[in-house]
Amino acid sequence: MNLKLKQTQYNLVCQPAGPVSGTGTASTHPSTCSQYDPDNPNLQEEKYWQLLIVDDEPSWHSTIRLALGDAVIEERPLKLIFASSGAEAESLLAETPDIALVLLDVVMESEQAGLNLVRKIREQLNNQKTQIAIVTGQPAYAPEHIVVEQYQINDYRLKTDLSVEKLLALTCTAIRAYHSLCKLIESQENLSKTARARREAETRYQDLYDNAPDMYASVDVVSTKILRCNMTLVKNLGYADKQEVIDRPVFDMVLPEDEERTKEAFRRFIKSGEINDMELRLRRKDRTGMDVSLNISAWHDMHGNITEARCSWRDITERKASEAAARESQERYRAIFGQAAVGLARLAIGGTWLEVNDKLCEILGYSKSELLEQSIQAITFPDDLNTSLEYMQQLLDGEKEVGSIEQRVLHKSGQSLWINLTLSLVYDKEGEPKYFVSVIEDIVQRKLSEDRLRQAAAVFMNTAEGVIITDLDGSILDVNRAFCEITGYSKDEVIGQNPRILKSGRHDKEFYKTLWFSLITRGEWRGEIWNRRKDGNIYPELLTISAIRNPNGNPAGYVGVSTDVTSDKEAQYQLQHMAYHDPLTDLPNRRFFNAKLNQSIRLAARRGSTLAVVFIDLDHFKRINDSMGHDVGDELLKQFAQRLQNTIRVSDSVARISGDEFILLLEEIKGQADASIAVTSIMNDLKAPFDLDGRRIRITFSVGISLYPDDGKDSMHLLRNADTAMYSAKENGRNGYQFYKREMTSAAFEYVILENELRVALERAEFELLYQPQINIESEQLIGLEALIRWQHPQQGTILPSRFISIAEQNGLIHEIGAWVLMTACTQGKAWLDKGIEIARIAVNVAGPQILHGDFLTIVHKALSATGMPKHHLTLEVTESFIMSRTEDGIGQLKALQELGIEIAIDDFGTGYSSLNHLKQLPIDKLKIDQSFVRDIPDDSNDMAISEAVIALGNALNMRVIAEGVETSEQAMFLKEKGCQEAQGYFYGKPMTPAQIEDWLSSRKASDRGEEEADSD
Repeated sequence: MNLKLKQTQYNLVCQPAGPVSGTGTASTHPSTCSQYDPDNPNLQEEKYWQLLIVDDEPSWHSTIRLALGDAVIEERPLKLIFASSGAEAESLLAETPDIALVLLDVVMESEQAGLNLVRKIREQLNNQKTQIAIVTGQPAYAPEHIVVEQYQINDYRLKTDLSVEKLLALTCTAIRAYHSLCKLIESQENLSKTARARREAETRYQDLYDNAPDMYASVDVVSTKILRCNMTLVKNLGYADKQEVIDRPVFDMVLPEDEERTKEAFRRFIKSGEINDMELRLRRKDRTGMDVSLNISAWHDMHGNITEARCSWRDITERKASEAAARESQERYRAIFGQAAVGLARLAIGGTWLEVNDKLCEILGYSKSELLEQSIQAITFPDDLNTSLEYMQQLLDGEKEVGSIEQRVLHKSGQSLWINLTLSLVYDKEGEPKYFVSVIEDIVQRKLSEDRLRQAAAVFMNTAEGVIITDLDGSILDVNRAFCEITGYSKDEVIGQNPRILKSGRHDKEFYKTLWFSLITRGEWRGEIWNRRKDGNIYPELLTISAIRNPNGNPAGYVGVSTDVTSDKEAQYQLQHMAYHDPLTDLPNRRFFNAKLNQSIRLAARRGSTLAVVFIDLDHFKRINDSMGHDVGDELLKQFAQRLQNTIRVSDSVARISGDEFILLLEEIKGQADASIAVTSIMNDLKAPFDLDGRRIRITFSVGISLYPDDGKDSMHLLRNADTAMYSAKENGRNGYQFYKREMTSAAFEYVILENELRVALERAEFELLYQPQINIESEQLIGLEALIRWQHPQQGTILPSRFISIAEQNGLIHEIGAWVLMTACTQGKAWLDKGIEIARIAVNVAGPQILHGDFLTIVHKALSATGMPKHHLTLEVTESFIMSRTEDGIGQLKALQELGIEIAIDDFGTGYSSLNHLKQLPIDKLKIDQSFVRDIPDDSNDMAISEAVIALGNALNMRVIAEGVETSEQAMFLKEKGCQEAQGYFYGKPMTPAQIEDWLSSRKASDRGEEEADSD
C-alpha cells in the first residue's frame, strides 16, 4: 500500500513491510487492510473500528488522520477520535467503551500523563480489551524495557521510526487482537454469566503467560540477562517474586555442572535461531536441581537481528523419575534374578529350563549351559517325581494359582538335596499358559535345624540348669527336670502358676521393678536372686531371663535359666574373706585397709579432724626365717598381729599388707603430739618378748607416720608418705619412728623428670620389646611369649615398666605406648610365623585406661589388619583390679575382643577381689597367678595356700592357669602338683630380644633332637 502524505513535522516515510520492533509483530495484507471506499454501500452499513489518538501535538493528529482516515480493516472502516491530554482521553474512554486501539503519547500535560492513563484504563476502568500502543517522540521519559515490563501495553513505537506501513501493520494487529478478545469475552459470557467467569475472561490474557504450566523467560542475547519471566518460573525456582529473577544472567539459573553446556547451546542458538528439547538442570534458590527440557526461539528486530531469546523450560522431573524408576526396576529385576539368595528360573510348560540364575546353578551344581539342557523331571529325585508332576498339573488345571511343595532333587554329583519348590503360571495375551516362574530354595539347613530342634528338646529336659518358660502374663508354660530338682516342685504343680510361688521375700519392690524394666527395654535380665524351695528353704541362684520373640520380633513370652549357686556362695564368702584378710594372721589386708582409710578420710574431711597412718615394718625379720625357719617366723607374725590388735583402741584399725609389714589407722587425734603418744605406747607394749618354740625372743620394728590432712588428702599419698617415713626410720638406725617430711619426696622429682622424658621416648624410638617364654608345665613345650616393654633411656639406661607405666597411665601416654606395643608385638609375631617359627601365642599387657578408651577395638583391628597377625595367635592380659573395678565396661570390651577370636587373660590374679558371680560372667580364658604369690614358695605357707586356691578356682571355672615369676624347680614342681597348666619365669627363660628368642628356640630344638637320638640309641 502506498499512501502519499503531506510533508509534516512527523513525516511517515513509506517503506517495505518487515520485522517490526516492539512488543508485538504485525503484518499487512491487501485483503484485510485497505483504503475505505465511501462509494461502497455495504461498508457504510457496517460498524466502525474506533481508534483514540491521544497526543498534545495537533500536527500528529493531522498525520494520523491522513495515514489512517481512509483505511478499512477486516471490512470495517476506522473511526478516529482525538484527545489532547490524558484527562480528556479518560473522559472519552468512559463515554465510549468500545474503543479498539489507543495510540498514546507519554509526555503531555505531565511527563507521565500517558503512562498514568494506561494504569487508569487497565486498573480503574478494568479495560483489558482495548489495545494500547505507546507512540512517543521522547523515549527518555519512558524507556521501552521499563514500560513493557511494568505497564500492560500491547506495543511500543518511536515516532521517528514509524512508517505508514508500520502504522497500518500496528493498527491491523491491534484491531485483530481487540476483535479476538471481544470474541473471547463474548464466548465466555455466553458460557457463564457468573461474576467469576467475567473476571477469568478479563484476566486470561495475563494468566496465559504467568500461569502457564511451562516456565517462560525472555533473555537479552547480548547481556544474557533475563528481561521478562512468568510466575511459573519464579515459583518453581523458589523465588518470592519476579524482581528476584529479572536482570539476572540466565546462566545463574543453571546448576554449575550444566553451565558450560548451556552456554554452548546459546552459542549454537545465535547461529541457528532455535534450540529444541535440550535437557539440563535448573538451579533453585535453595541450590537444589530441577530437571527441565529447554526450548529457545528467536525474537528479531526490524533488521532481522536476534535481540531476544524466548526460552521455555518444561519440568521433566517426574519423567526423569519415571525413567529412573523404570531403569531401577529393570536393574532390580536383573539383580534379584541374577543375585537372589534363592534359585530362580523360568520353566517351560513341558518342564525344560528357559532361564536360570546363578544361585540355582550353585544349588544343583550345574553350569548354566548344562542346566538349560536339562528338565525339571531329570533333576527330580525319582521317589518325588509323581508328586512334582501332580503339583504342576494342578497349576495348569487351575486348581491352584500358586503353591509350594517340599521335595528332593538330584545334585550333579548324584547326591539328593531337600528343596522348597514354588511355582506360578504366567499367561500370554490370549490367556494361555506361557511358562512357569519357579523359586527353588535350598532347605537342607532347615531340615537339619528341625533335627536340631528335636535334639534341643531333649537337651531342654536333660540339662543341668533349671529352665522355666512363661507367657507374657507370667503363667508358667513348661519347666524341665532340673527345675523340679532344684525347687522341689513337680511339673504338674507349677504349670499354670506364676513364678512368684518361688518368691523368698528377700528382695524389695525396687529389685523387681528394675528386673522388669530390663526385661521390657532390653529383652533380658541377668543376676543373682534368692528363691524359696517347696520345703521353705531359701537358696541363691544365678538367673538369666530372656524374652522369646515371635517371627515379627514382638515378645511372645519369657524363658528363665537358673543355676543353684549355694555352694558357690559359700566358696565366694571364703574367697571374699581371703581377699579382704591376711590368711596367716586373719588381720584385714591392704585392700580392706584402703577401703577403710578412704572412708575415714571422707569422715575426717566432714568433721575437720586429723587422723594418722602408721606404717610398721619388723626389723631383720628375714634373719628369724633364715635361722629359725618359716614356721617360727609365721608364729611370730601371728603373735605380733594379735598383740598389735590388742594394743590399739577400738576406733583404730590394723592390717597386714605384706610379709612383715603392718599398718595402723589412728582416728580422732589432735596432731603429731597425740600420734607420738599413741605410737610410743604401742612400741612399749610390743617390747615384751615373744614365746616362740620355747624361746623368748625380742624384736624391734621401724615406724613411719603420715598425718591427714597435712601429709596427704587421699589414701595413696598418706600410705606412700607413711611408707617413705618408715624407710627413713630404718635408715636412721631402726627401732624408732619418723614422721613424714616433705624432703623425703625425692621420688616426686624423679616422677616429673620421667614424665617429661616419657613424652618424647616414642618419638626417639627409645622403647623396645623383650619376649619371655611361657611353658606348658607338663610337657615343657613352648605355648607362648609375653611381650615385655623396656625403656632404653639415653642417660639412665634400662628402665623397667614398673617405673614408668603408672606415669603413662596418669598422663594419658599409655594409649600411644599401648598401641605401639600391640603393633610391634603383632609385627614380630607375624614375622616369626612367616619364618615357620611356631610361637603359639604372643601375650600383650593392656592397661585399664586403654580398654576404656573409645577406639580400643579399632586399634586392635588395625594392628591385626596392618600386620596380618592371625587373631588366634594373640592374647591380651588385663589386670584383675581393673576388670573388677570397671565391671560393666570391662565385660562389654572383653566380650567384643573374645568374639574376634582373641584369648583374654586376667593378669596379677589374686591381688584384687573377684566375685565368683563376676568371674563366671566374664569371657576369660586364662588366670595368671601374680608372682608375689609364687616368689616365696615353698617357704611361705600363705602364698602356697593362695596359689593352690587360685589354681583350683581356675580349673573349676574351666579356665587355664598360668603362674608367673617361677624361678626354682621347687616352685615349678609345686605348681605342677596342684594342677597349674602353664608357667613363665627365669626358671624357664628370661626376657629376651627377638634374635635371642630365635637362638633360644634353636637350642631347644637341638637339645630335643639330641635327647631323641640318645633315646633311640
